[in-house]
Amino acid sequence: MNKHNRYALAAISCATLWLLTSTRVEASGYALSRFGGDLGSVVGANPTAIYYNPGALGFSGSQVMMDAMLVMRATSWTHPQSQGDVPEPAGYEGANYGTARSFLIGGGPQFAASMQLGHHLVLGGGAYIPYGGGSFRFDRNERFASSMYPGAADGITRWHAYEAGMSAIYATAGAALRFGRLSLGASFNWIWVSLAGKSAQTNAGNNDITHEQRVSFDVREIVASFAVGAMWEAIPDQLWLAASYQAQPGLGEFAMHGTSTVNVMDQTRSQDVTLYQAMPDIIRSGLRVKPNPSFELRWTASFTRWSVNQTQCTGLPDLPCTVKIDGSAAPGSGAIKVLRRNWEDTIGVNGSVSYWLIPSLELFGGAGYEPAAVPDATLEPLTADAKNITLTLGTRVRLFETWLVALSIYHVQLLPRDNTGRSDLANPNISLVSRAADGGGIYEAWFTSVHLNVAKLF
Repeated sequence: MNKHNRYALAAISCATLWLLTSTRVEASGYALSRFGGDLGSVVGANPTAIYYNPGALGFSGSQVMMDAMLVMRATSWTHPQSQGDVPEPAGYEGANYGTARSFLIGGGPQFAASMQLGHHLVLGGGAYIPYGGGSFRFDRNERFASSMYPGAADGITRWHAYEAGMSAIYATAGAALRFGRLSLGASFNWIWVSLAGKSAQTNAGNNDITHEQRVSFDVREIVASFAVGAMWEAIPDQLWLAASYQAQPGLGEFAMHGTSTVNVMDQTRSQDVTLYQAMPDIIRSGLRVKPNPSFELRWTASFTRWSVNQTQCTGLPDLPCTVKIDGSAAPGSGAIKVLRRNWEDTIGVNGSVSYWLIPSLELFGGAGYEPAAVPDATLEPLTADAKNITLTLGTRVRLFETWLVALSIYHVQLLPRDNTGRSDLANPNISLVSRAADGGGIYEAWFTSVHLNVAKLF
């Protein structure tokens, strides 16, 4: 192994260790985090291909990439009193109804590297966070902190959650074989998945602030998955076609283990629990066109199978977490709480362009669109989702021939969404095990990440 490949291998190891021991990105949401910013895509010939398309690794050569993100997210939820909601006591107006807001800022590193061995083989590795990335909380309502019902200080979202977090941290290794203008690749993922949350509840399953309790849970698991992909240089130096498949984490529904704690009248009870959930697989395709050395156009599309997430079921360990059609626990089931999701598949599209003012200075930008995965019936503050438009703008400069430094901004604007009167979470015909507070209201949100991307070519 030559010294350049030793440097690349050492960088992969150090990058993975740094990410897994660093502070996680403070941002809510399932799939807003963008590994590599606009440089990461199914047609990208750089180390981010380890996630988006391992087949494209065959065109990346030997390089190490670090992507440092500054992340910001703003969300608001305006919730009026709805059918099934309990009226607020006199003097406690605003305890359950009104507008809740959240603004979060944080950051975190992501890494990837590729290593050319001979003429045909390229190895790759990386550590990154494509889903979630930490914890969030809506603003507190401090005017209730010293009142008769201090739980109201946790804000109107507390009936869904007042603190919550989700992360899926990937450590990936893969390889690509290149045969002339065709490259085929595969990768294997180790994924550290964690979910945690704190919320209010009552024994009656409503939002009566005079009887509210506190419940929290914290579960985690390590699962595996894989990806395969291909990229074909259809016209030398001008046209590339690509496609990839990223399998579900855990290759289907998987179990996460941890604890759940209920606090009633300062009495705390904890128990071991298992949470069952499924995350999506993704099919990606795209093309990259470079008609001349100064101009490049990229188009990509992705099909994300969110429909695998029909429920999230928390239950007793070593028992099936199954429910009947009315939402009640089935005979022999250990179901404690079921979150009805019924998410829907989405198809997202994105177009981007690069222009080189001079060979060492690139300007790039793009735009995309994706519909919402969460239907009106199960939309709630934890899964605030809507049709969204993405915009990217950035620049990249080549320094000393072997260094590439890029600065870009990636913005996701969720279109305002109103599902008032269409939430089915509090349906009285559904068993308490599967019932939740009404999620109707007006949702507004945006997400922005600033990326500093540094790559070293070998």
